[in-house]
Amino acid sequence: MRRDPTERKMFLGNEVENTIAKGAKTLFVAGAYLPQEMVVQAMSHRVDQIYLAANQSYRCRSAKLWMHSIKGLLETWSPDGAAYVAIDVPANEFAEFDYYLSTQAIDHARMIVQLSVHVPRAQSLSCNTYLKIDDDIRDVSNPGVWTWPINKLVDVTNPNFTSWEAYKEDHV
Repeated sequence: MRRDPTERKMFLGNEVENTIAKGAKTLFVAGAYLPQEMVVQAMSHRVDQIYLAANQSYRCRSAKLWMHSIKGLLETWSPDGAAYVAIDVPANEFAEFDYYLSTQAIDHARMIVQLSVHVPRAQSLSCNTYLKIDDDIRDVSNPGVWTWPINKLVDVTNPNFTSWEAYKEDHV
């Protein structure tokens, strides 16, 4: 399936990325929809997860509007708590997203936030290239800094790797 971040659509597939919802029947949502529209589709297809901002479509709306959708889904869809709501947030937009994210939503046991870090040609980077998880400024909200060698993350034998081949089963 062609993936275009500017194209608004909903499509079905199984979650192939290595999150707690891996294997779940999923309604992928690219672009902006009202929570009610997503709930109708999720219920009619009996999915286990709604995945927001699919196809790198996060930038199609503001963080505040994403929060509206997340809260609406967490409050109205799957009240028994048996389903997941996920969102794919570009790492460079996470500060604004986090600003609007309520403690209730982020701590919700069925909420999955994926920070998407775009690293072109990741496998060709020097073995001295590291992923660094930092704070806005020193000693504000994190107890310190985490670093991890990129070459250990981008190994295709790593159990957390998902090949593009796995995404071919999605359908509109």
